[in-house]
Amino acid sequence: MQRNAVWKSMDFFLTAKHRAMLKEEYGVESWHFEQHQDEAVFIPAGCPHQVRNLKSCIKVAIDFVSPESASQCLELTQERRQLTLRENQLLSAAGQEPDAPIDRRHSDKLQAELMIARAAAASLAQLR
Repeated sequence: MQRNAVWKSMDFFLTAKHRAMLKEEYGVESWHFEQHQDEAVFIPAGCPHQVRNLKSCIKVAIDFVSPESASQCLELTQERRQLTLRENQLLSAAGQEPDAPIDRRHSDKLQAELMIARAAAASLAQLR
């Protein structure tokens, strides 16, 4: 994993103060908006983002992966696995237990390997 790819760990939430500092010190601009009932939000692939729920809600997400980006998805999956292993090793060394047997923060939500296997199976079925 890249050294300064802290956003991948999902351990931090940027406040308005943090976003102002990023803009002032590094020229990084961010967007802030509120999503209301019956509104949809499209987030471009690879775009770091964070969500803060102001009320109870249900998230419905549809992930689209083009064949050209499948290798990147597998790479990200592996990076997240390594991050989880490293964090669990640090916790064990400190005599602490991980929060859950499988750390939910770093689980493969996209399921890239399963997606690729299903696409391959569908392709083979079409060839028969």
